[in-house]
Amino acid sequence: MAGEYPSPHDSGILPEEWADADSLTSLDSTIYQTLRCNEGSNQTVVVDRPRTDVENGQYDSAQAEAVHQFEEQPSALRDEAMNLSCPKLQARTILDLPVETLTQIFQKFEGSTMAYSSLKDHCHHKGYSVNPIIKNLRLTCHLFNEVASPLLCPMLTVRLSKESLIRAEGLFRNTQIARGVIGVDLSLEYRPAEVASCMYRFAALKRRVLAAMLNDWKHVVYDEVEWSWEYHTIIETPGYRLYQNGLHRYHVLAQDWNTHFGVEDVNSLPEGRCDPREEALDFLKLLGDGYQEYARLHQEQAQLIKDGTFVEKLASLLSRSKRSKSLLIRDTSACYCKSWTARDGFYDTFAKPRDFCKFLASADKWGTLEDVHNAVGLPQIKILSELPIAMYNAGMPLRCLTIRCLPRDSNYSMLCPGNYISPNATAWQDLGAACQQLETLKLGYDIRPYRRLGVPAEGRAYIEKYVGAVSSGQQLRSVNLRLDAFGFGGWAEDTCHLGAAVRSINWPQAEEVHIRGLAMTQAELEGFCSGLGRRMRDFTLESIKLLDGSWVPAIRVLRQKLAARCTDKACRVHLEDLTGRELTQNNWGGDDDVLDTGFCVVEDELTREVQKYITGEDMENPVTTERF
Repeated sequence: MAGEYPSPHDSGILPEEWADADSLTSLDSTIYQTLRCNEGSNQTVVVDRPRTDVENGQYDSAQAEAVHQFEEQPSALRDEAMNLSCPKLQARTILDLPVETLTQIFQKFEGSTMAYSSLKDHCHHKGYSVNPIIKNLRLTCHLFNEVASPLLCPMLTVRLSKESLIRAEGLFRNTQIARGVIGVDLSLEYRPAEVASCMYRFAALKRRVLAAMLNDWKHVVYDEVEWSWEYHTIIETPGYRLYQNGLHRYHVLAQDWNTHFGVEDVNSLPEGRCDPREEALDFLKLLGDGYQEYARLHQEQAQLIKDGTFVEKLASLLSRSKRSKSLLIRDTSACYCKSWTARDGFYDTFAKPRDFCKFLASADKWGTLEDVHNAVGLPQIKILSELPIAMYNAGMPLRCLTIRCLPRDSNYSMLCPGNYISPNATAWQDLGAACQQLETLKLGYDIRPYRRLGVPAEGRAYIEKYVGAVSSGQQLRSVNLRLDAFGFGGWAEDTCHLGAAVRSINWPQAEEVHIRGLAMTQAELEGFCSGLGRRMRDFTLESIKLLDGSWVPAIRVLRQKLAARCTDKACRVHLEDLTGRELTQNNWGGDDDVLDTGFCVVEDELTREVQKYITGEDMENPVTTERF
């Protein structure tokens, strides 16, 4: 309160217009007007000046009394002033909150149904269903629609089909929804030409898939059965009866298809079952309809891959969302497993002609195609390399990349981007450049059968080039390589030699590193360990085989990198199934087998001692060259 106090007449406000004389008693209009002037501010009313004026005799007795009341009853006077100003105040609602605050509130609803909420975790996302609360919030008002729409589709699910591209284009026309897309879940199921061109191969493939699904269903049913010594107890189980009905339909289908193709298969005829011809004829007609649709969709997929339309359009769409930085690529869609391997859904596949025809026309996983027909061509593999490059060229560098599919038995050269196919092609540099800003890299999780036959040398060259290119970034914080999940390992004597892929890594920012299913030389292993940074929080080596040299140099380097952080409880180290040289193990038999083969079986205790040495718990290296 500075300067001369305003007069009510000077301010143009008469006392009776802003005060009740009965309630204010002797409060001077000047002081009350001052309260009104300070009503909308956070300033504290200072009465030092009036008190000084009273002491100097500048106020008359009425004004002096008013100043005295203000000092004695400030709370009462303040409350009275607030009551007089209440009609001017407006109630606050959720619509008055800032947009940033509303976004944080709505994200809490989003996180209740999302398996993962961060950009990093989106990359290994297992499926996303939109929370109905988010959908309802969009319908509430214009403001809620603007805030909730970006939360509607954080992970865009796309398949290798024209229909899927059209749907994606429709979604990106809504700029509010497109703004929230931060990742892509891409399914590369395929319909190869070798199957689409031969109805017999098509029928054999689909029959094999159905048989595998029935076998899985059988295990589920018998696990649910309450076992009893009385056989009729099993028959009376609803799940068992449902399974028997599905099994009967499968046998009718198999018998009719075999008859149509002139193939004798006694194993397809169930004991004690008749063959209702009307049911069989339906399956034969559905086979023809499904095959025609399968062949049509193959032509569509082949054209999208050949002219590059799929990669170009998808990269162009993602460039509209400046947040799209996560890419997940798999060889099968998540809904495939949910709809056709679940018990009830599987039975419905047989029971409803439309669903059965849809199943017949569906694309298949790469592993299934390679198991059925070794010479099958998989041109869609090039998308694994060309899509990251296209996104990078469109101004959308990746932060997170997850690959759950790699060629297992053939088609290794298709990993090479561009038209010039060679392990030495310059296009590999383009793939490396597209992955330089990666922070999270995951290869694996899609379990495949183990095998004894190794990957040919030419195939290893392409796999090493691909893994080396996508893992060449120096910004990587989380790396998970499980190459045995692709069938490149699993047998102790046949772990795939892919050490050159990680020999020259440089990960100074790495905090989580999990490596599994590799065979390396001493130089490759030591080079890999030397490329690790000193910010590690979680380090795992599993199923690693040393082909030559010694473990000692690599163990020494790991201790230098990790011991200090482990001592401070800032890092966890896990070693498992390390084989070769000083850690030679025999995993295939008992003591008799060990004596016959001459293997030196080292107990898990040695691996634990190595782990303690790396973490700084022990001071002496348990592995020495003399031990071998």
